[in-house]
Amino acid sequence: MHEEVMYTGSLFQVIRRKERFTVPIDDEKKHVDIEYELVKRPPGVRAIVIQNGRLLLNREFRYELNGWDYRLPGGKVFDTQEQAQASNHENGKETMQYVEQALMKELWEEAGLKVRNYSLYECSHNGFTVEWDLYYYIVDEFEGFGKQKDCLEQQSKFEYIQPCWVDYGTVLQYCIDKKISEERSVGVLLRFLLSQIADGEMKNALFKKNESNTWIERVKYQMVFLHYGILVNIFSGNIRYFPFRKKCLCRSVDLIRHGKTEAIEKKEFMSDTSCNARLSDAGKAELSAAAHQICGNLPDAILVGPLERTKETFDVLETYLRERVKVDTCSFMRGINNAIWAGKTFEMLDMENLLVFLQRECSHNIFAKSRGGDSWGDVIYRCIKLLNYLNRRYRNEKVLIISQGSIFQGMKIVLHLCQKPWEGYSAEKMFSLTRKGTNVEYGQIQKLI
Repeated sequence: MHEEVMYTGSLFQVIRRKERFTVPIDDEKKHVDIEYELVKRPPGVRAIVIQNGRLLLNREFRYELNGWDYRLPGGKVFDTQEQAQASNHENGKETMQYVEQALMKELWEEAGLKVRNYSLYECSHNGFTVEWDLYYYIVDEFEGFGKQKDCLEQQSKFEYIQPCWVDYGTVLQYCIDKKISEERSVGVLLRFLLSQIADGEMKNALFKKNESNTWIERVKYQMVFLHYGILVNIFSGNIRYFPFRKKCLCRSVDLIRHGKTEAIEKKEFMSDTSCNARLSDAGKAELSAAAHQICGNLPDAILVGPLERTKETFDVLETYLRERVKVDTCSFMRGINNAIWAGKTFEMLDMENLLVFLQRECSHNIFAKSRGGDSWGDVIYRCIKLLNYLNRRYRNEKVLIISQGSIFQGMKIVLHLCQKPWEGYSAEKMFSLTRKGTNVEYGQIQKLI
């Protein structure tokens, strides 16, 4: 190998190199002489600092982007080519020692962290004709992170850095949305996040056992929902729309939420089979208005959910019908099942279950669910099955669905009936949480299409 230095700047060096390569072809070895130009830059270091399911990122103003960008903390191992070349001749000190010193220095300057435990995660090589290695370290024990302002004042006046803790799900979203522009770091971060799924760390950071969908379910929902224009963040459970959707081929679809139950009157949660899920006398009486409305505009078919309260609702409505209508019981048309919360009021939930409720109903994490119950992801998946069933069996027909409020919300999401998935949704309205009572539209007909 022969090298000739063409140019040396403060940070970069351009070299013309002649090199012989041996290429194995079948049982023979062929020698190939190649002459090429190589750009050398001193190595850099990046830190993946983790704590309780969160990761430390720097929000930096990048002049090459003329805007703000998220970056892993880190920087140069050597400030100049001269320093890098001098280090090669320094006895008793290897490159990795300089890299680790730079790791400590950068984390202290940028975030006020004193590193206690770290390990090399991987070294990223840039390519054949550009030699610029980046060393990525996992940092999981440290002290500090309270001196950002003091540390920033020690840096160049041209640097603007804002350290911040970001949960894993948001980091993934930043990678997808290109809010992290250093592509090599994006690749490393994606591998790191996937490794957290494999060893269960991510799941433990978000939920306790049985209080979220499994990772197999998450990936399945992500892949299926994508075909219906719904993008799922498998970490945070948040969803958003793509600019396309599947259409319902029925002439019209209306949904009537089952009549009021005993649970509604007591302000309690109910499950699929709990005793308080039976229709109350007042709930049965209030269905008469919906029955007259149905008689005035008879559907071609009525789809009834499998729960006792939806069957009771149909039984009441059927007494008003003067003509026979095709009736179809759909076993998969089940909404949110609150399971172990059944019989409890909102105020009776302990802190653990309250947090799950807030994740499910307020943060709109479609993977959160009560133990033994259902998540919004489960419901939306069933609504996709329902849409396909309607398109296959009831094309160009008028359909009335008798089901739960969560099926109505799930169908709104699947059909993209709002600008955003949860637009207009209210947990207070869905679960009638306030003492004053809310118009939750039990026993009333809602139009879907």
